[in-house]
Amino acid sequence: MRCDRCGSWIGTGQEYTHGSQTLCAECCMELRMPLKRKTHWQYLTAIRSQYLQPGPEEPPRSK
Repeated sequence: MRCDRCGSWIGTGQEYTHGSQTLCAECCMELRMPLKRKTHWQYLTAIRSQYLQPGPEEPPRSK
């Protein structure tokens, strides 16, 4: 059997279906989890939200 996307041979029991396509494992992973690039602002927002989180409250100091 051949992969409908890349044309490579697929062994019996190693094929995956996505819609009406028969795919190999690599093509199936690419379709189900596409690579997404973050923009500069998404990275900046993520970094700021990490560092601006309130820390755990410190216990009062005993004198």
